[in-house]
Amino acid sequence: IIKMLNCILALINYYRLKKYKILNVISKNNKFENLLIKYKKKNYSMKIFNNIKRASREIKILNVMNKKQNEYFLKYINSFRCYDNIYVITNYFPEGDLLTFINSFDNLSYFMIKNIIYKMLIPIYYLHVNKYVHLDIKFDNYLFKSNYNDFDLILIDYESCHKLRSNINYLDYSVGTHDYCAPETFNNYIYGSYSDVWSIGICLLKLLIGDEIIFKKNKKYKIVDIKKNLEKVENNHPKFY
Repeated sequence: IIKMLNCILALINYYRLKKYKILNVISKNNKFENLLIKYKKKNYSMKIFNNIKRASREIKILNVMNKKQNEYFLKYINSFRCYDNIYVITNYFPEGDLLTFINSFDNLSYFMIKNIIYKMLIPIYYLHVNKYVHLDIKFDNYLFKSNYNDFDLILIDYESCHKLRSNINYLDYSVGTHDYCAPETFNNYIYGSYSDVWSIGICLLKLLIGDEIIFKKNKKYKIVDIKKNLEKVENNHPKFY
């Protein structure tokens, strides 16, 4: 009976999936595929997961932040499972991501750099207040809510988010993006609110010195050399201090 019910549910979700018209591939990686879709003359974003845990965390954060009516996160529309995939549908922001915006400039003013970091911190603050940590903070994971002039950012990609239970928390597996990830998180699977703060620090370094970040010599891991990078910032950008 259970198998039959699962087959019926899969069939229902299959026909539900057929209602959405796929317009374009927004992004694709080893964690999920993100599609631009159309339903009833309106565009949406559809994430396709093949990992239930990641999809569950995405949906959890969407529900938590939507209940708080928080404007710095995506709006949850719907989700369903079809065979081995989980589909999560949210609203769509066509204005583009923060990384694309930053790369369109040869040089950023100090005012712009400070404004970018400030706007990135706002949704992180709300996550931490609700006892969650993002663990994959980077420019790619911010979208513009409206146009570049307003500079309101939406934090996205919640599949790496984890609950904050104490000052020291442990992961079952690696999450995040290596160059932005705190060393203790990447190497020892330890995380806390400080993990997101580290990632914001790396973002600030990248805004100031680009991709010329200095790493410590280590055969096993790439670890950012904070002291040498700060010296480089101080030498190249004395007005920033």
